[in-house]
Amino acid sequence: MMGVEQLRDNSQETYWQSDGPQPHLINMQFSRKTTIHDICIYADYKSDESYTPKKVSVRCGNHFNDLSEVEQIEMNEPSGWICVKLKDPNDKPIRTFMVQIAILVNHQNGRDTHLRMIKVHSPIQDVSLAKKPLFTSVECAQYATIR
Repeated sequence: MMGVEQLRDNSQETYWQSDGPQPHLINMQFSRKTTIHDICIYADYKSDESYTPKKVSVRCGNHFNDLSEVEQIEMNEPSGWICVKLKDPNDKPIRTFMVQIAILVNHQNGRDTHLRMIKVHSPIQDVSLAKKPLFTSVECAQYATIR
């Protein structure tokens, strides 16, 4: 089982397998500018050995031609989830139209790559209508509830 669908099927038993020369690329495009808190990659060295990524670059931008590296990580025989926080220069979650994960090097100089899952997380936003404002003055607090 080697298709892109396997990256999203929530199974640790299936995987996406690259084909061709490195770097191996996974591109994610969003229809609107999206805020991303982190990207988590599930890798398993014991199952995949030389197919396991060792050095990974995460790039963001508006389209293929303006991607810039946001993070680069090195994984040493990973087993489980590796999460990469994506922050802009102001230390806030990044906003982007496109994310590219580039597998630069595999363990044991392997050629092709296995990735078992990828998860993209956005910040949690509480948009509940039940949230009450915190007023400190009596004058404002009297308007805190509706009768």
